[in-house]
Amino acid sequence: MGVITLLAAAAALAAAQDLEIHHSKKEDCAEKVSIGDKVSIEHHGFVGATQFDGNPNGEPLVFMLGAGNILAGMERAISGGCPGDEFSVEIPPELAFDDPSKQFGDRKPVPDGSTVTYHIRILGVEKGSGPASLPRRRAMPPPPPPPMGVLETCYVTLSKNSGTIGFLALMLLVVAVVRSPSNAGSKQKKKKKKG
Repeated sequence: MGVITLLAAAAALAAAQDLEIHHSKKEDCAEKVSIGDKVSIEHHGFVGATQFDGNPNGEPLVFMLGAGNILAGMERAISGGCPGDEFSVEIPPELAFDDPSKQFGDRKPVPDGSTVTYHIRILGVEKGSGPASLPRRRAMPPPPPPPMGVLETCYVTLSKNSGTIGFLALMLLVVAVVRSPSNAGSKQKKKKKKG
């Protein structure tokens, strides 16, 4: 497993050096975008001519550069940019949706092995905002929690609720166990032995 991870990381690093970035507008600024900055962008993602991603309701995507909330290829393309920069970047699969460090699962919006193109405009930067700046929305929603069994649900209910609700839930569980068919047979055997 370790060798595969190292090979994937090496492939991603090699691909990062080959990012194709085409600027339609390049600004000059004193302080370039760097890790830890809070960045807001307008973005549109395409596979071929088909758009699959963009700004919802026209709102900018706001994130902290380096926190891993966007594609690695997007982060690398934005790093070193300035507010007002507009560019397109072709991102290879290993820095996009086939990135082994991301957990897309069945929610991957593009087919496996897809090179994606993003059109990006850097709208604003807050220098050094650091870990306090959280993204307004994630690039992908988190996966739903796995379904719980009956006993796990009871445990979670008991641990979250105290007092009457917890006591009642515990009592219902005890009554259910005592009245189960396996316990009823053992009571009848004990009565026959006494008689």
